[in-house]
Amino acid sequence: MLIVQDELFKSVNKTMDIECAHLPIVGANAILSIHNNATKPFKKGQNATYSCVKWSSLHSNDLYKYGFSQTAEPTDLERFQNISLTCQGYDIWSPNMTTLPRCVEFRECKKTKNGTDFYGVKYNVTASGKPCLSWKNQTIDSTPKLKSDDRYPVDGSVENAKNYCRNPLRKAAPFCIIDNITAKWEFCDIPECEDKRPFACSTTLRESEVFGPTSRETIAGDPCQYWNSSSPHPVYPAIEFIMPDEIGTAHNYCRNPYYTLVGLWCYTQNPNVRFDTCPSTHCPGYP
Repeated sequence: MLIVQDELFKSVNKTMDIECAHLPIVGANAILSIHNNATKPFKKGQNATYSCVKWSSLHSNDLYKYGFSQTAEPTDLERFQNISLTCQGYDIWSPNMTTLPRCVEFRECKKTKNGTDFYGVKYNVTASGKPCLSWKNQTIDSTPKLKSDDRYPVDGSVENAKNYCRNPLRKAAPFCIIDNITAKWEFCDIPECEDKRPFACSTTLRESEVFGPTSRETIAGDPCQYWNSSSPHPVYPAIEFIMPDEIGTAHNYCRNPYYTLVGLWCYTQNPNVRFDTCPSTHCPGYP
């Protein structure tokens, strides 16, 4: 009996030492390479490398397929190369993938008028020259939404947004906080992109940055109502201020102006269905 128990104990310990049956899930434009060509299940201590797909390795015809602009610079897409990951056991990899930035293009210009698409990393002063303060380190909660990770879909978290100019409240332009005590803010002066074409796919969970042609009907097949119309359903009065693009050019394409978890959606032309979800536009490789 003791021999059987001892063998069982060894077997359990051996299983516990393996304990990374799966690789961590990575988003679009990212790749994982396993050290020493190891195969799963991976032993505790096994290392892997997280990297972004290099812009320079993509054929020009594939850029939009992967959500990249044809005017992107290789350095923009290769800022997060070779981050080492280690299996901690029990399918836990460190650092946690949710803390790592997504492989996306960091353009230093805005494609939309209100700049909700802007996620550059060079602008952290206001138009008047005042330094921006960290989004995370506000000392008051007068605007709690500013601390929500959901408001920074491309950065991935409020921490990753640091003190960069952003538009988490869908104001007229990107802005930043300049006084933590009063929550005073000012607009930033972000240049417009020469290439204003929208991406063909999304690299974020909520797809809130998507603009341009998308589906014009819901998953259920109902045609979408035009965003600047109130028939057959009334729309939120200030929706034009939170759209990622101009409400007139949005036509009846699917959008996600409220950062909802369901992703793209629209008001429908079906009198019995006010709104519904739309087909996803996630890039190839997005989980």
